[in-house]
Amino acid sequence: MTNIGNELGQVLNSVLTTAEGAGLEELCQGVVKRYQNAGEPEPEVIYVDRDCCSQSEHHPLYGTFCSKLSSCIFEWDQEDVKELKAAKRGEWKSSHGGQTPTEAQLMASISPGELAKHCRRRTRKAEEIRAMISGLLESVWELSDTTGLRLVNPDSMHHVWEMQQKHLECIQDPPHVELYTKTGTLQKGGKVLNVLRCGRGSSSLESFHRHQCAFIPGK
Repeated sequence: MTNIGNELGQVLNSVLTTAEGAGLEELCQGVVKRYQNAGEPEPEVIYVDRDCCSQSEHHPLYGTFCSKLSSCIFEWDQEDVKELKAAKRGEWKSSHGGQTPTEAQLMASISPGELAKHCRRRTRKAEEIRAMISGLLESVWELSDTTGLRLVNPDSMHHVWEMQQKHLECIQDPPHVELYTKTGTLQKGGKVLNVLRCGRGSSSLESFHRHQCAFIPGK
């Protein structure tokens, strides 16, 4: 299953295929034609989610690896993080008799959901991403689970990374597209924080999966 969405979280098209092929080009051209027929300018950015609605088993270290990989690609807006930390510091003091938390305690009190809700992220520069992912891969070559199964196969991963580096420019945030929308505010720790919604990536497409599973026949 291949889905295409835009920066507004709207699903533009969805197609069921058996594999990658020339048909995917037709899918993209179909989206372009729809914009032309509607007299609208072509989208500046689209997000594609491929090979969804399938089952897979992950290595025990897969989640940790993906988290570190995400950190190699994205960086948080430090002003947004500063405001969130100030709010969480006030929240901590309120619940701990005025005691000021250490930096470690403060960061541990901030959940991933709070970061995503109140802070913007942006993609790092392509060369920085390349250097950081290369460093990450160097650190995981020998990692394995309790059965001795390696997290990555060095030979195949070397090949994959060599092939995928050409796409680093493709995943850069478009410079003239605002990917975040302010949907409201809330009070936390005596501070007012913005509530943000991000249009980057395939989150809206992934939420569409459960509906697709319902109308695709078979197991």
